Amino acid sequence: MDFFRYSSGHFNQALGDGLTPLFGMAALTNTRHELFSQGLAKGKSQTQAYIDAGYSPNGADVSSSRLMLGNASINKRVKELKERAAIKVEYTIEDMVREYEEARQVAIQNDQPAAMVAATTGKGKALGILIEKSQSNINLSIDDALNSIADVD
Repeated sequence: MDFFRYSSGHFNQALGDGLTPLFGMAALTNTRHELFSQGLAKGKSQTQAYIDAGYSPNGADVSSSRLMLGNASINKRVKELKERAAIKVEYTIEDMVREYEEARQVAIQNDQPAAMVAATTGKGKALGILIEKSQSNINLSIDDALNSIADVD
């Protein structure tokens, strides 16, 4: 999978399956319906998505079910949003490592040692092999320092 084809928005070419370009799909015209769909796609219950979309919590259980059953565009929108999310997660660490390795090979071929080191470093970070050290600034008062020394004795 080529991440750069996805990030540039050419989904039809990248997927090759006739799906609508996912970043360019239109939101539902009814704002509450759109918010309800987004809530459902994120895994919220129908009732919670309904309330979060701005509807009254009174009778939300029944009303949210009625809205789902009576509005095919909401079901379609939820499906589209879930498909979009699935494509986003398809870009994996393996993809990232492969791209770093490709960049490293290009850097070697073009005699660019700094770029090679940067690609190797990125690859190590992606794999969790290379972890950056973080610095901690601990401010101790003189009394705290003396007390800690006294505690050791």
